Order: sequence, then structure tokens, then C-alpha cells
Amino acid sequence: MRRSITAALAIAMSLAPALAQPARAETMPKFYVYGEDDTPSDMRTCKVTHAAAISAVQSELRNGGIVIQTDSKDPEAVMDAYVNITAMPIPSAAASCTYNFELNFESFNEVPNPFTTASEFTKLTYCSKGSLMVWDKGSAQGAINSKLREYVSECLTKYKGRNSR
Repeated sequence: MRRSITAALAIAMSLAPALAQPARAETMPKFYVYGEDDTPSDMRTCKVTHAAAISAVQSELRNGGIVIQTDSKDPEAVMDAYVNITAMPIPSAAASCTYNFELNFESFNEVPNPFTTASEFTKLTYCSKGSLMVWDKGSAQGAINSKLREYVSECLTKYKGRNSR
């Protein structure tokens, strides 16, 4: 009995330093941010660009302590932030357009198919946010960028808490 108490105390003493340390902050993955092509004439007509939206998303990610990768093939760019904007002029309102935009945090990997158990390439979406709005052409890009920054913050919070249930 005395030996088991001594052994238990020894184990507890060896674990005490590890238990006393504060929980280590999660290391966030590096992100690659990309979007669609800006060549459709409706994008020019409605005065918005993916490039400006991507810059806003990258800036917000950096503010959150995220490292941005510029090469999509870099093996350390394990999380993608995909930005898509669609713009359509409104014929009856020359100063305004309809804008649909979204932000997705996603990664890609091989996973077992639950039905066949074969390994298949798949996309995992951690967060998907989007909006549809009618806005003045002159200030739409700023409004979209502001909303995308908000989405980045919400998605980072969601991603960091993904294992908390």
C-alpha cells in the first residue's frame, strides 16, 4: 500500500509542471487568398474588383496574426481563403448595381470515402459567409471590403473554436 502511494505521488509530481503550465495557443495555419477574374465587363461597370477585396481579406488575416502565402503550391499554405464577387448593373438605376459576394475558408485533402473506403480528393469548408446587396457603384467596393473584413473575423473565431463543443 505504501509503495502504491509513493508511486502515485511520484507520478503526480512528474505531471505537476505540465499541468501547471498555461494552455499553449493554437498555431494557425498559413493562408493562401485568391479570387476570380476581374475581366467581366459588369465588374468594371459596377466599379468593383476581386483584387481590392483580396487585399482587404489579406489585411484582416494579417491583423489576426495569420501568415499569408503567395504561392498556391506552397505546402505550408494549408488553408485557402476564397473570395468571389458577382456584379450586375441595374438598368433602371444607373448609379447602382446588385452585388453578390462570398468568403470561404477551405482546405483540400485526401479522405476516405465513407461508402467505399477508397481515398478521394475533397474540399473541406470551415466557414462560408456571403451577402447580396444593392449599392451605389461609387461606394460598393468599400462596403464589400468592410463586410469581408467582418467575415474574416467571424471565420477566424469559428475556426479557432471548431473543436470546442
